[in-house]
Amino acid sequence: MLFLLALSVSDAWARPGMEGGNSAVYFRIRNGGDREDTLYAAESDVAEKVEIHETYKTEKGLMGMRHVPFVVIPAGGEILFKPGGYHVMLINLKRPLKEGDRITLVLRFKVAGEVVLKDVEVKVE
Repeated sequence: MLFLLALSVSDAWARPGMEGGNSAVYFRIRNGGDREDTLYAAESDVAEKVEIHETYKTEKGLMGMRHVPFVVIPAGGEILFKPGGYHVMLINLKRPLKEGDRITLVLRFKVAGEVVLKDVEVKVE
């Protein structure tokens, strides 16, 4: 678990993916502080592009996915990035991600600043 000010990020993992394809990263953000913080960007050297996404249901009942510019983590609260919800998309992978590989993900927060997640495990869940 990584602590920075009152913010902690834990339980990070990534899905396998093919070179040129996509993957997603999931984790838990806890804000033990008394003011909200905002996740506004993410980076990783394994992908050409990294975006914060959310899964949603369309008016016709179909599932979709869309980019969101930020996610607010409320004071005293937590946000779970999980399959079927918020996630960080790794777009156009520069190399294959195989089960057991480890990657680095950098998260950028308005208050906490840069949080570096090293050794994010690639796995199937």
